[in-house]
Amino acid sequence: MINGIIQARTGSSRLPNKVLKDLGGMTVIERIVKQVRGAQKLDHIILTTSGHPRDDVLAQHAKDIGIEVYRGDEDKIMHRLLGAAETCETHIVVRLLGDCPLIDPKLIDEAIDTLTKNPDLDMVTNQNPHTFPDGYDISVMSIESLRKACADIEEKNRPEHLSEFWRDGAPYQFKNITAAENYFENYRLTLDYEKDLTVLRHVIKGLHAENRILYLDDVLNYLQANPDIANINKEYI
Repeated sequence: MINGIIQARTGSSRLPNKVLKDLGGMTVIERIVKQVRGAQKLDHIILTTSGHPRDDVLAQHAKDIGIEVYRGDEDKIMHRLLGAAETCETHIVVRLLGDCPLIDPKLIDEAIDTLTKNPDLDMVTNQNPHTFPDGYDISVMSIESLRKACADIEEKNRPEHLSEFWRDGAPYQFKNITAAENYFENYRLTLDYEKDLTVLRHVIKGLHAENRILYLDDVLNYLQANPDIANINKEYI
């Protein structure tokens, strides 16, 4: 199965409980799920969060909106990803982030297609280098490659980070998907600060997208036409 796994917690120091903030009449995590459900090639969507009691509300909320939940060690993000994948018979893991509420479902399908058509690859990502706006991060990998990366992390006592796949000397083959131009330098649509939330709310309201999926092209066109909105969180780029 090809499963989308959303990594999210409530313990952000910069914007606590950000995944439960209101965004266009729904929570941020609901918005992510709405976007992800637009992808054609996913079998299931799973939330992976920590086992810390502060994430109890998030876990219950995820169940209430109809997605599965896996909980694990707060500090072992790669092992939590693997644990979530293994509980649902996953053979292709689509890693998604809780601070990317406008992730484009077409981008998800493109990344899945690229991996399935190139069986020699361990991973397809758009994070090395970044060219899509911050907030559109996606990585797709085989379960075998994720298992190996987790074993390597544990054996060498390295940080639990996706960069394990592209560290110097890493034994993995990956392909990076690049955008038409380097939007990463100009647009920020991730969620770490209050100003990020303001931008995201403006985008959804300005495009009348409270009840529909938003695609990247629409968002970019809106920001290009409304540079005052794009500049609200420019200091964090």
